[in-house]
Order: sequence, then C-alpha cells, then structure tokens
Amino acid sequence: MFTASGARKLAGCGLGLTPSGDDFIAGMLIGLNVVRLLTGQSRRTLAKRLLAAAEGDNLLSNSFLELAHDGRVTEHMQAFVSALSRSPSAELALKTRRIMAAGETSGADLLTGFVMTVKRY
Repeated sequence: MFTASGARKLAGCGLGLTPSGDDFIAGMLIGLNVVRLLTGQSRRTLAKRLLAAAEGDNLLSNSFLELAHDGRVTEHMQAFVSALSRSPSAELALKTRRIMAAGETSGADLLTGFVMTVKRY
C-alpha cells in the first residue's frame, strides 16, 4: 500500500467523480504531511513517488492529489486535523462526520487513507 506499485494499482479504482482509490491515496498524502508536522521526519520522497504513480486521466483527481501532496486541504480536513490534536470530543466526531459526508464514499476513502498512514508512521 505504501509503495508506488501499490498506488499505481489503486489509482483510478472505483466509481464516481473521484474514484475511491484516488481518494484513498489523497488521504495517504495528507497523512504523510501530518506525520512530517508531528515528527519532523519527511516522507517527501515517498509522497512524490505515490503522486507520480497515482496520476491518471482524471483531471479532477490529479488536481486533488497534487493539492493533497502539497499539504493543501479542504477547510473540513484542516478542522479535522486540528481537532485530532485536542482531546477526543464531540468536536472531533462532528469534524469526522463532515468529511464522511463528502461524495458517495470520498470522505470515508480519504479518511481511511489518512488514518492508515498516520498509524503506520
């Protein structure tokens, strides 16, 4: 999963405006940025490889992936990450629900990639 080969296989998988695989990879890229902020350990080389492997024909997905790679996230994702730094609370649950409401499964796919990456590193 955390390899260019894995990202290449996952890229474009699924239905929707942004396929589930692309949303998952975007979550991974966001997670790598958060790990860098928390630990000071850069995973830029891995992030660049994942981004290059994930780029496909979907202009919207490609843009979303590039923004995630660059650490540029939606207001809801930024609020979610900020809420994570505080004690678990109703606020975190609210922020999570807001992301989960994005698209058919986009929010869930994004959060899954994010959580798996943060847990891994």
